[in-house]
Amino acid sequence: MVSKTVWASFLIVLIIVGVAAYFVGDYFGYQRAQVPTKSFWEQIKEKGKIVVGTSADYPPYEYINTTTQKIEGFDIDFVNAIAGELGITVEWKDMSFDALWGALESGTIDMIAAATFLTDERADRYEYSVPYYVPTQALFVRSDSNITIEHLWDIGELGITVGVQSATTEDDLLMEQVNAGNMSESQIHRYDKADVIVQDVVNGQIDAGFIDKPPVEVFAKTYPIKIIFEVPAEPCVLFMPKGAVEFRNEVNKAIVHLMKDGTIASLMEKWFAGI
Repeated sequence: MVSKTVWASFLIVLIIVGVAAYFVGDYFGYQRAQVPTKSFWEQIKEKGKIVVGTSADYPPYEYINTTTQKIEGFDIDFVNAIAGELGITVEWKDMSFDALWGALESGTIDMIAAATFLTDERADRYEYSVPYYVPTQALFVRSDSNITIEHLWDIGELGITVGVQSATTEDDLLMEQVNAGNMSESQIHRYDKADVIVQDVVNGQIDAGFIDKPPVEVFAKTYPIKIIFEVPAEPCVLFMPKGAVEFRNEVNKAIVHLMKDGTIASLMEKWFAGI
């Protein structure tokens, strides 16, 4: 039989070990808590590059050059110029427009550059750059179409079908008309890529398309389409993860410098002149 003295000694040892383990664990936990985490911008500098998501179906903003199979366009040159100012490189990832937001939130990409408009909802969810371009949105039809409208709610009265890219502000504008009772959601056809919208309009699969005006003007050089209605748009900005404030500030500094030295004006001339 184990004596009471031995049991008492054993319990004392357990208490000492337990207390020691508590304080040692607490100490190392405290030490770990004291290690400063690197900011998003510091992580970018350490990697030496940013991963930027785009949807390369939207000329002149971004599209795939069929000869080189490389992504080109205004946004591409613009972000590459920003990266040059920051002393880093760019890795581009092409995906559907509506996939960009999840990719940014999951950390798959560090930035979105895809002719993205600043909206209240996006402003709440992400960091964003200073505006760099204010486009116009355009409703277009086949060149031989007789469809005309004076307001977006005319879409409902005419009963026409309209193609938009999913998760775009054009999609939002039409849903406002649906929610107001001016049209049916069944009239909205959602697509991943803008060029497929154009093809379906030309082939008669849908009556009209609703995207930004510059891409329509580019597509009109190849496809028989015409603009019948325009809507003022929100400014284009670059989007970054929520909380990446230091990175956003560095990007904004670079944009301001590119505005001052004429780089952005030159890129506007290169990609938007003549359309």
